[in-house]
Amino acid sequence: MRRADLMYWYDQAAWHGTDDMLAKGKHVAERVGGWIVDGPADEPLLIFYSKDTDPVPVYLARFRNGKLVEGRLARAEETNLITPARKRLVDAVGVARDALRQANVARCSDKPFNSIVLPAEVEGGPVRVYFLTPQTSTDTLPFGGHYVIEVDSAGRSAPVRKFTNSCISVATKQPDGKSLGLVITHLLDPVPTEIHGFSAMAARVPVFVGTRDKRIWEVTPAATGPTVRLVQGD
Repeated sequence: MRRADLMYWYDQAAWHGTDDMLAKGKHVAERVGGWIVDGPADEPLLIFYSKDTDPVPVYLARFRNGKLVEGRLARAEETNLITPARKRLVDAVGVARDALRQANVARCSDKPFNSIVLPAEVEGGPVRVYFLTPQTSTDTLPFGGHYVIEVDSAGRSAPVRKFTNSCISVATKQPDGKSLGLVITHLLDPVPTEIHGFSAMAARVPVFVGTRDKRIWEVTPAATGPTVRLVQGD
């Protein structure tokens, strides 16, 4: 659930920061080679970096408690914002994209994947790069076509990890326009994953997850991050 919380707020930062960057003009977007988000969930920093082999910051967007508090062009003297740790995130995205392409994974949308990169949780641990099926409608939430690739400190990628066996989307609203929660069956793990936490935050309603051992879990969104509890045993 800690990963899910970071994923949600990093994704929000990338979304709103991209809108802010594009509003500044096409000349800014033309210089951008990619982006990373770093920092705590309540104060993430979005860095758009250049297309160079040795990338430099192009545009910065800072957020606090989900709100954009600063969006501006990077200054020439701010090249040090691409620290060694952040350069590792930049490199991991490229490695993971190559691995995803070679794996020829199933896609659940004709739209490009949304990517989220999470820094290593412990020193020397892997960077996690997520490729998520984008939500293209407010009425449905995709649970299928989500993948994660771990990239180790030597720049090597682990096998692609899928979160579902098939494409599946869940309606976010009932005919009366309301929803008390979403229900999904999950067969690949004995407990809910970060995808369920991320989806609960995105839908803003609980996600009830039935796992392969016939247990049911409730994943609940919250301002402090999603929580999970067992609501029915086997």
